[in-house]
Amino acid sequence: MLEVVESLGIGPLHPDHAQAEEIINCLLAGLPAEQTNSTAVAKAHADIYDSEFSYHWFEAGEVVEALLYPIKSSKQRVAKLLKVYLPERRVFWARQCAISALVMHGDGKAPDASWKQLALVGRDIASDLPLNQIPLMKKIAEASVQAFEQRF
Repeated sequence: MLEVVESLGIGPLHPDHAQAEEIINCLLAGLPAEQTNSTAVAKAHADIYDSEFSYHWFEAGEVVEALLYPIKSSKQRVAKLLKVYLPERRVFWARQCAISALVMHGDGKAPDASWKQLALVGRDIASDLPLNQIPLMKKIAEASVQAFEQRF
């Protein structure tokens, strides 16, 4: 990566330590109310849940395996992740949505609304909304259980 940056001659890059909420607020600032109201948020959740990329987001690792191994049913495993593990990962997943939205937004000329949807969903993940009410978080839990069950 460093070689690519150097070959482009764009100068030094400095990491941005902005919180997910800051990134999301900047992205959504100035949008008309109909693009950020409850109807838009509900549509964003549905569209992101059905999107292709969300199938690739899941949790794995020793902590997840230790949590899921004693539980026998997939449904109970999903519930356990949503209740015990994923609340601790809210900041991570909100940031994933924020950074993805920022990258998809690009220069702001893209007609695709996916960035707005990711920003709206990320805003809900960063909030205190229960995770079982956020479709993307349920999908992440389901995909995590599926990945776990394929290994064992």
